[in-house]
Amino acid sequence: LTKGVKVNRLVTVSTPCHIQFMMEHHFGAMFGIPQRVLKNAEQRFMKRFGENVWYEASAVAYTKRITVPSLVVHDHEDREVPFHQGVAYVQSWHNPPFFVSTTGLGHRRILKDPNVVTLVTRFIKTGKVEN
Repeated sequence: LTKGVKVNRLVTVSTPCHIQFMMEHHFGAMFGIPQRVLKNAEQRFMKRFGENVWYEASAVAYTKRITVPSLVVHDHEDREVPFHQGVAYVQSWHNPPFFVSTTGLGHRRILKDPNVVTLVTRFIKTGKVEN
């Protein structure tokens, strides 16, 4: 979207708000990378790409510029992108999106859940979220 792609509606599922949070708290744990190695990598990224690299790579950096109707879906039991990241993501928007939370689907099953697929499809077609 920031590169000129035109859309009428936007849907995001299980989106992290801050990439740096994900690096510090989840990436290392998922892959068994020690914190000191992660910190070193973070510093190298900042040195190479600039001090704002983590902010600029985060979804929160773009939410204020999104003007199309949007839907965010996130599961309470997402272990890869914690639910609070989804809440923070929604709260960062200038024009708040529709926000639908699920329970028990986690990070991957949410993508193929029939209710979520129907919700997303209906939103893309109509711009409405119905319960």
